[in-house]
Amino acid sequence: MALRPASKTLSSLTGIVVLAAVLWLLLNFVYAPSCGRFACSYEPAWLPKAQADSGSCPDGIAQAAHDAEWAADRIASISDQKPTVGRFYDSDGMPHSFDSQRGADADKALKVGRDVGVFPASGRPNVVDHVEVKVAAAMRDSGEAAGVLVINNSGGPCLLDDEGDVAPMSCLAYLPRLLPAEATLTVWWPDPGGGAPLKQTFVGGQS
Repeated sequence: MALRPASKTLSSLTGIVVLAAVLWLLLNFVYAPSCGRFACSYEPAWLPKAQADSGSCPDGIAQAAHDAEWAADRIASISDQKPTVGRFYDSDGMPHSFDSQRGADADKALKVGRDVGVFPASGRPNVVDHVEVKVAAAMRDSGEAAGVLVINNSGGPCLLDDEGDVAPMSCLAYLPRLLPAEATLTVWWPDPGGGAPLKQTFVGGQS
C-alpha cells in the first residue's frame, strides 16, 4: 500500500482546521448575535456582557416594541446626551439618530407636514423640532410601516397640557396625522421614578 505524502496529509489537516475555524466564526459572529441590528453587539452570546447591558436583543421590530430590557439598555446609552436625543430603529433594525435641535431634520419635518396638510402653509410650529415629529415625518417620507424610537427625555413624547389632556398643537396630536396610514411608531422613554421604561405606540391615521 502506497503511503500518502506528508505534504498532502499536512495540507488536508490545514484545510480541516481552516474549515473548522470558518464554521466557528460563522456560528459565533454571524448566527449567534444579531449582526448589529437594533444596536446589539456583534459579540457572541457566550462572551461576558457589560453590567449595563442586559444582552437582550430583539429578533424583529415587533419584539423591539415590547422588549423593555432592550429599551432600557438603549436609553442608558444616550441618557447623558443633551438636548432630547432619540434613536430610531427602522423595520430592518437599523438605527438613525435624531435630536430636538433646529436643523435639516426639522426643516424636512416641516416640509413633509405641509405637503400632507398637517402643518399650515405659513408659520413654523415649534413642534417640528421635536424628535418624535421628525421621526414620524421621516417615516412618512420613506413609507416606513413600522419603527421603534427610544428617547432620553423622562417627560415622554411631548407633555400633556395643564389639565392632563393632549394639547392640539403638541406632538401627541400630530404624530398619528404625520405617520403613514396604519404605520406604527412605538416610543420608549425612561420612567421618572426609576422603574422599567415607559412606552406608547402611535398608529398612523388614528386620532
